[in-house]
Amino acid sequence: MALALTGRTAGPWMSLRARLASERDLVSLPCPFTSPTDLLAWLEENRADILLLDEQFLRVLDSSTRRRLRAGCRDLRVLVLCEHVCTSLADEILRNGFRGLLQSDRSADSCVKAVRAVCRGELWLSRGLLEELLKRQDAAEVWRPATDAQAKLTRREAEAVAYLRRGLSNKQIGRALGVKEDTVKKHLRNTYAKLGVHRRSEIMVSG
Repeated sequence: MALALTGRTAGPWMSLRARLASERDLVSLPCPFTSPTDLLAWLEENRADILLLDEQFLRVLDSSTRRRLRAGCRDLRVLVLCEHVCTSLADEILRNGFRGLLQSDRSADSCVKAVRAVCRGELWLSRGLLEELLKRQDAAEVWRPATDAQAKLTRREAEAVAYLRRGLSNKQIGRALGVKEDTVKKHLRNTYAKLGVHRRSEIMVSG
């Protein structure tokens, strides 16, 4: 598993880098980009499974670069490393299709656990933070049908898609909607058929 690292080289970041380097199945790739264009070009040359992005570099990425990062590197999972976690930052992360937030003051072992969870396709947010995000925004307001095909979705299908596009797993979507995971899978299968797509990543990058 290849892990691209951006960010600082002191304090908690240094400890995390050292801990990741001790994992035999993790290959750390320092990513010394100085501009959004440099980042995209570097990722084209250095295929990575996960991009551990320092929050300070998140501010450098304009909306166009974020869209290109999401659409052009579909197999890449982005985990943002930050000093302080808040709902507004978490909301921004999910809206951009990134996979979660990791606080830099967590133990190195906890950080490795987060990296592995994201590599498996999971979303990494604390339960409290996730619940707060779900309380603040109704899924129907997040995703509004814009095409004839999307207009055919039921309310539940539209809600499931809304949460999917925010990076939630089927289990998390089920918890948010108050239904079983199998029901979520059924909603998504119906959605794929109506929208003419074959996988969740196609919905993640649409709209």
